[in-house]
Amino acid sequence: MKRMWKRVWSGLVGTARENRRILLLLPLLVLLSLLFLWQGKPRFEQSFTLYADRVLDSESSGPRYAKQRDKQSKADTDSTYRRDDAKQKRAAKRDTLFLFDPNTVSLEELVRLGFTERQAAVIGNYRKAGAVFRKPSDFARCYTVSEEMYRRLEPFIRIDSTRFERRTEQSPKRTPKDDQTKPLVVNDTVPTERESSVGPQKDSVRIELNGADSATLVGIRGIGPLTAGRIVLYRERLGGFVRVEQLLEVRGMLEKNYQQILPQIWVDSSKIQKIDINFALPFEIGKHPYVTEQILNRLMKYRQLKGGWRSIGDLTEQNILSKGQAERLAPYLCFEEK
Repeated sequence: MKRMWKRVWSGLVGTARENRRILLLLPLLVLLSLLFLWQGKPRFEQSFTLYADRVLDSESSGPRYAKQRDKQSKADTDSTYRRDDAKQKRAAKRDTLFLFDPNTVSLEELVRLGFTERQAAVIGNYRKAGAVFRKPSDFARCYTVSEEMYRRLEPFIRIDSTRFERRTEQSPKRTPKDDQTKPLVVNDTVPTERESSVGPQKDSVRIELNGADSATLVGIRGIGPLTAGRIVLYRERLGGFVRVEQLLEVRGMLEKNYQQILPQIWVDSSKIQKIDINFALPFEIGKHPYVTEQILNRLMKYRQLKGGWRSIGDLTEQNILSKGQAERLAPYLCFEEK
């Protein structure tokens, strides 16, 4: 065992001469280590970066770079002023109120009234499709015309009613006895000679719009199966037609089709299904096409707080409905008290 240990020790340590040399080098290594720890590790990358920054600063402070810097600053200032001027000019052009006819107003004038270019284009396409605004409330039918925008523009809407006048024959005077026996007829105009001469009439008797099914509506000249289905669906949502003009609110109904259909129909307003505004469920009120989400929220909030209303005038006095909205909704609302 002793002999093996001596061999191992002699292999690891070496000779006595080598051991003395190692002992002499150890203090030198210790001194070098302490020297590096005291001065710290040289940071060449940081020193070079600092030097490069100083060189760039000295160059940029020269007259050549000062001129370039001033020129760039002036260009930035000019571009900022130009952008501000453009914004001010656009703001001056927009939100300018003036009297206008929605049937003839141009797209540029619609933009001046506060619409975006895209909204103005939609209104223009709506007119090209055959839509005609006969009264100011018809302008609110465009889905791009919000309720707030309509209230803002309503005092400035001027519609030339002379363009809608049609030649009619002189109708006989009605007696009070006739008023008692004859049902309510809205827009009961007599076809002109020109209209009566265009093709044979399918039915000699006018069709009542609120009681006719889709098959009966197809029998009217100017109404096809697709339009008949749309009329029935819109009539169900509406609760019945109060005026013949409401046919223009049906999707796809054009002015020329409406003028062709008008002499063949009449409306019995007694068939309207009314909504009890004080007790109806929210979804029953909200499905009506004249009730927007904003109106529904105001109705439900106030009804929960106050309990209900006694007349349509209460809704306008409490700013829940505008005057135009109240006129449209009045035939479809009833006010029952507890």
